[in-house]
Amino acid sequence: MPPVVVTVLGTGRGRVVKHVQTNGTASVTQESAVFASVTEVDHQNYQHPYVGAARMYICNVAPGAGFVDVWVHVDFDQDLPFRVTLLIIN
Repeated sequence: MPPVVVTVLGTGRGRVVKHVQTNGTASVTQESAVFASVTEVDHQNYQHPYVGAARMYICNVAPGAGFVDVWVHVDFDQDLPFRVTLLIIN
């Protein structure tokens, strides 16, 4: 099975756990290899990534049966929009 890319938008600050349901776009199990990245996106349409003043990073990635839990940390004093991109390999 070829690798699959899944993206999800979020907003938050501090510790944010995104529960990403793949909804049939990717077959995910606890044995899947999942790589994740996070980027801040613009505040108008949430589509264009950019490097802002906040640090954002992935702390943990845990695949499960049909989902992936991703712990994102947004190091800023107010909520910011972000996009998480997952590369899923089975």
